[in-house]
Amino acid sequence: MYESLKKIPYKLEILILITIPVLSIIEWLHMDILTYRHGLKNLLSITPMFLIFIYEPLKIAVVILAIIRFVYVKHVKRLNKYFNTAILSILIYIGSWLLWFRL
Repeated sequence: MYESLKKIPYKLEILILITIPVLSIIEWLHMDILTYRHGLKNLLSITPMFLIFIYEPLKIAVVILAIIRFVYVKHVKRLNKYFNTAILSILIYIGSWLLWFRL
């Protein structure tokens, strides 16, 4: 299995770009479950809002990682790859906020 993973190009870029939507979906599901349970018990609580303090710094850290990788690139050949990863991670992070504006 390790040999097959070595053959996949852009492993870290794929991981960076998938991490943000996965964290956003997990955050969204946790918020829905907690607000549903608080609604069943007829509680007015801001506990679900504290999940934002857990997931948002993780998503921001992933975006900062992608930007740092772009800034400290040493080879010109990798510049385009790291630039695309940084820009896409920023766009995905902004797009993750659209989950809150569902219809």
